[in-house]
Amino acid sequence: MNHGFLLNFGLLVTLDAPGSTFTQALGLNNKGQVVGAYMDVAGNTHGFVWTSAKGFRTIDDPLGVGTTIVNGINDKGVLVGFYGTAPTNSGFVAFPF
Repeated sequence: MNHGFLLNFGLLVTLDAPGSTFTQALGLNNKGQVVGAYMDVAGNTHGFVWTSAKGFRTIDDPLGVGTTIVNGINDKGVLVGFYGTAPTNSGFVAFPF
């Protein structure tokens, strides 16, 4: 099992999305929001946003449910990522919700 993690002021936080078999943290902004991807027990990949206050929020592009990866977030909460199965992937930008 792979785990995501955040090292924040000397405190190591392990990030395991609920029901996941694989969690990977890929991006972090200055507000402490972490983004990444996780795999569920069925083998589908979903993006996520994690904050210490709200925990995990799953992100799936409507055209890429089960193949979504979020790999960046800016300080306004705008997400970037991609979905699909190689060699056909599509990028996306998602705005704060």
